[in-house]
Amino acid sequence: MNRRGFTLIEALATVVLVAIVLPVAMRGVSAALALGESAAMRQQATVLAEGKLAEMVTTGLWRGGDLSGDFSTSALGESLSVDETRSLTWSVTSTDAPWDQLRQISVKVMWMSRGYERNVTLTTLVDEENAP
Repeated sequence: MNRRGFTLIEALATVVLVAIVLPVAMRGVSAALALGESAAMRQQATVLAEGKLAEMVTTGLWRGGDLSGDFSTSALGESLSVDETRSLTWSVTSTDAPWDQLRQISVKVMWMSRGYERNVTLTTLVDEENAP
């Protein structure tokens, strides 16, 4: 009889322990997944921003003023397979730099994640006289 009661107490203690530990462990797993997703999106956005910045500088399109768009099509007009729940948009701004004859070109790539807007911004300086 004593052994049977001890088994019941062990079972209840195990259930209580699992009820306490499991939610904490699941929150940890959820946080780790969110960090991984955020890092992957930031990396993808950085690569896209680098490409857009290079395109703007080499073609001289930055001279057209502030521009914006999304990454649903390539520069050639081809449709890209972009996750519709993670649409990435971009904007290009051109401002005066603190030094003569230089312009500051910035490309900002934006996306929504967990209800918040996230973004990556890359900036470079361009010599206005010698740029395309």
